[in-house]
Amino acid sequence: IDMQIKKTGKLFSFCCIAPAIIKEKNISIINDLSSIGSEIGLLFQISDDLLDYKGSSKIVGKKTKKDIKSGKATLINLMGHDKSIEFAYNLKNKIISKAKKYDKKSNNLIESLEIITGRSF
Repeated sequence: IDMQIKKTGKLFSFCCIAPAIIKEKNISIINDLSSIGSEIGLLFQISDDLLDYKGSSKIVGKKTKKDIKSGKATLINLMGHDKSIEFAYNLKNKIISKAKKYDKKSNNLIESLEIITGRSF
């Protein structure tokens, strides 16, 4: 999980904090948004791994089963398919709960979570 947070999580974290920095929000909001972004990055990576594991190349739009063939460390390898889906579902709900405190401003973010997870679980 650490690799996914450092990789994809940093990208999503930056995307979440950049508007807050531009708007000169306080550090607690920036830290909160950074955490949300890191969790979105992890959710994105898990969803991508689930698609690679169970998805069809025609539907996904890229080759699948690459992680298994290359021996890549994924959450699915550690926890199994079903537990990974459960973990991702719980993570998604955790992110939604955190985001909802920003009221209507979080609607687009929550919609994005549906897009991220829509094809994987």
